[in-house]
Amino acid sequence: MLPPALSSVLLPLLAVGAAAYKNAIPDGQVAFGVWFDGTTDISGNDTTARVNDRVGFNVAAFQGWQMLPPVPAPQYAPLQNADGTVNFDLINEGTNASFFLTVYPQSFNVTDADITALANQCNEILALGRNVFVRFGPEMNGAWFVYGQQPTAFITLWKRVYTIMNSVAPAVAMVWAPNYDGPNAGTPYDPYWPGADYVDWVGLSLYWKGYVADWPWKVNKAAPANYVAQIIDAQGPEGGSTSFYQAYAVAYNKPFVISETAASFNEYVVNSNGTKTAIDPGPGEVTLKMSFWDTFLFNQTFIEKYPLFKLVFAFEIYKVEDNVGRNFPALTDPTLDSFVQGLQAMDRLGLLAWAASTSDVTTTSATSAAAATVTTKKSGAMMSRGLAGVLCAAMLMLMVL
Repeated sequence: MLPPALSSVLLPLLAVGAAAYKNAIPDGQVAFGVWFDGTTDISGNDTTARVNDRVGFNVAAFQGWQMLPPVPAPQYAPLQNADGTVNFDLINEGTNASFFLTVYPQSFNVTDADITALANQCNEILALGRNVFVRFGPEMNGAWFVYGQQPTAFITLWKRVYTIMNSVAPAVAMVWAPNYDGPNAGTPYDPYWPGADYVDWVGLSLYWKGYVADWPWKVNKAAPANYVAQIIDAQGPEGGSTSFYQAYAVAYNKPFVISETAASFNEYVVNSNGTKTAIDPGPGEVTLKMSFWDTFLFNQTFIEKYPLFKLVFAFEIYKVEDNVGRNFPALTDPTLDSFVQGLQAMDRLGLLAWAASTSDVTTTSATSAAAATVTTKKSGAMMSRGLAGVLCAAMLMLMVL
C-alpha cells in the first residue's frame, strides 16, 4: 500500500492518466485550428504568423496535406517541398501549435516503407515539441478519392498504417474522419470503421453550402440555427439518420474533431463558354458565414452539450467546385471582425484552447524569418501528451517525497 502522503498525490495523477488520450485538450475547451492557403492562389500567400496576427490569438493547430507516397507538385509550393512532402517549416511561427497532417493515399498499394517514411516525418515535428495528428485517407465513404467507397481494402490499409505508425511514432494521434453522411447520400460510416483499437480520434468533414433541397447550391442562404447539431448528431432534416457523435465519439469514448469546415458564400457560376454569372448574395457574406459558425463554435450551449468535441479546423481556401466559385475563408475581410469577436467572446468564457508562445524560432527561410517577428498573442497551455506526461509528473512527485 502507498503511504498516505504519496497516495494523496500520485493516485489522482494516475487516475487522470487512465482517462487521458493522445494530444489531450483541457476539459471544457475546444482547440481552434486553421487550414490556410500558402500557395499563390486567390486565397493564398498566407502564413501561420499572419493568421495569428489577424485573429489576435495563438491558433492551437495548423493543417497541411500530402500524398502517400509523396508526389512532387511545384504548384503547391511553399506548402510542400520539392519531393511532395509537407513543408514543416511553414508552421515555424513561434508557438507550440500542433500539426494536423492530412494524408491521401494514391492507391491501396502503399508499402510499409512508405508508411515508415511518413512516421519518421512525424517524428521530426514531434522532436520540436509539437503534437502531431495524422488524418489518413479522409472522406473514404465518398466517391471522389481513388480509395473511396472500398471499405474492405480501406480497413486493411488503415490497420497497417495504424500499426506501423504506433510502432515508429507512437505519440502521433491517428484520426479516422469520413465525410458527413447527409439525408439520402448513401455514404454510411460503419462499413469503414476499423475498430476502436485502431483509432485515436474520430472526425468529420462538414460544410454549409446551402440546404439539401438547394443542391448544387447556386444560391446563398443563412444556415439553420442548429445546423451542425443536425449534421453530427442527427438532430434535424439536413443530417443523416446516424448520429456520428453518439455512434463513434460517445460509444467508444473518442475525442471528436471537425477536421475541415466552413460556410461557402457562393459568388458565381462558371458557364459552359467560360464566362461567369454572379449569384444573388442573399443575406450577404458576413451574415451567411456567421450564421454557420454561430451554430457551434460561437455557441456555449453546443460546446457544453458535446464535451467530446475538442478540435475544429477552419477551411480558409477559395475553391471552384461544381462550376461554382465558393468563397470559404472567414479569417479575411469582410468577415474577419465578426469572427474575431466570436473568438474573443468564447475565450472570455474559457471555452477555447490556444497554443503557447515559445522563444525558439529558427529562421531557416523567408517564411520563418517573418514568423520570428510575430507579436505574442493570447496563448495558453493547450494539449498534453496524455499518460506519459502524467506519469513523469508522478515520478517527480515520488522523488520529492
